Amino acid sequence: MRQLALSIRAFLVFTCAALVWTWVLPIWQGPDETAHFTYVQYMMTHTVPPKQQVVPPGAQPWFTAGSLPTNISREVTLYNWTLRFPWRHIRITPEQRDAALNQVAAASRENAVPAGSQNYVGIYPPLYYGLVGKVLAAVKVQNVNDQVYLARALTACIYGLYGVAADGLLAFLVGRSRSRTAVVFSLPLLFPTLSMLGGVVNNDVVMDGMCLGLFWVAIDALRRTTWPKRTALAYGLVMGGAIISKPDTYVLVLLTAIVVLLRLWRTATPRWHVPRFVAIASVPATVLAFPWLIITFAYYHSIVPPLTYQASGTWPRTFLWFWHNLLLSPSYQMAIMVYQTVSGIDFPWWTQPVSSKLFYQVWAAVLVAAILYGAYLLYRRSKAMWWVSLFWVAGVFMFLWYTTYSYLLSTGTHFLQGRYFFSMLPVVVSLMALVLQRQRYLVVLLPLYSALVYLVVLNATVFRYYGQNLFDFAVGRVITFDPLFIAFAGRLALAGLLFIVLGRVMDWISGPTPTETGGRALRRRSADAPGRKHPAR
Repeated sequence: MRQLALSIRAFLVFTCAALVWTWVLPIWQGPDETAHFTYVQYMMTHTVPPKQQVVPPGAQPWFTAGSLPTNISREVTLYNWTLRFPWRHIRITPEQRDAALNQVAAASRENAVPAGSQNYVGIYPPLYYGLVGKVLAAVKVQNVNDQVYLARALTACIYGLYGVAADGLLAFLVGRSRSRTAVVFSLPLLFPTLSMLGGVVNNDVVMDGMCLGLFWVAIDALRRTTWPKRTALAYGLVMGGAIISKPDTYVLVLLTAIVVLLRLWRTATPRWHVPRFVAIASVPATVLAFPWLIITFAYYHSIVPPLTYQASGTWPRTFLWFWHNLLLSPSYQMAIMVYQTVSGIDFPWWTQPVSSKLFYQVWAAVLVAAILYGAYLLYRRSKAMWWVSLFWVAGVFMFLWYTTYSYLLSTGTHFLQGRYFFSMLPVVVSLMALVLQRQRYLVVLLPLYSALVYLVVLNATVFRYYGQNLFDFAVGRVITFDPLFIAFAGRLALAGLLFIVLGRVMDWISGPTPTETGGRALRRRSADAPGRKHPAR
């Protein structure tokens, strides 16, 4: 029951953190939200994902065949205006809001031009889009704005499941410890961009959740000496689900499979258990992934979709330009690894909603210190997990930078963003939990600091779009295009989030220190362990 209560609380914290962003971030302002929603609309009436035309670099940049109501909504809700003039604020009267929403409602009833098949995110697997699209089709919501916000709310629920998975991973690693709950409650607040992705129409949350599951599988395999059938089925489900979430997971699926096979070969007895385990795991993985891989091969003659679908440049760069201007550029690294990871804003990508650079520098210093110290502790406790974590991080970096380099050479532009590195978060949260186990005072300080980061970024985001502060926005002094149910849910989520976090902090301060039971993967050495000498009493 205690585990169930903690899982429910993790679900609520993550869902609330995402719903606040659903409310705060104006419609269409999420990363590529128009394209992702167009894909969702397409899957509302189709079963198989669309085939994309592979065009030469620069021929068809960022093309999205959005429906007529979608295009009208983008115009009347000031998306295009905000994109052209990012320094201006959205300030409308109630009359202007009502007129715009009435225009969207009228266009949605006509539905003259449905969503088309050509879409630069249409190369992605349909797991997220098909799920959300079928739900929207089932509830029969016609207004395109309501469809977008309902899709955002569904994404927030998926993000809540991500929180449950993160809680389960840490329970496996560190057991029932206060460090586990502190890290779980801090994660959606310390990384505002992650919560923003959970509050908009975007498939990144599904991919990040599958990456967390893959890391869990790899760590679970390291401690196994027995290999039951249910474990094989679970491994196959996770790997197959990862493949149909986003192509970015392919490298991590391969790494996880290698870890499992190596451990299986070393510990499985008799040897015929090895092919049996692999065969059982292959069944759910094949059922989930094989149809998508067949479709991809039929469309593009490869199991990896092409990247030239979103080409936008026509001047190929060189390796030296890539080396000096991207890979070794401190300003570029700061932008993608810090600003875009903290800010939660898409347009423009390089906008820093918080004007103080010290804010970002402190955030980066805290995170780097925690990662380095956690890596040291992990090396002392489990060298096998340390090596898996190292290869995990290296695999993510190598894949993203190689893809960026190859895309740069063919198109002359680059697309790397900080949110693509969230597939490394399973390693980060594991290291942070180890740090908090050793440094108990951080159990209180980390949630407070994370809540401060979250509120500061939210306040800066509100000002960036509306020219007001978060308090004025929360009490209704800002006119937005949000539906009433989203405004209500956002306010309730913000209040609930603060209540949960502050309540837990008070419990940690005033309550007695619970006995820690080490996780199955990283058991702490007990003072009463056999062979341990005790001082004379």
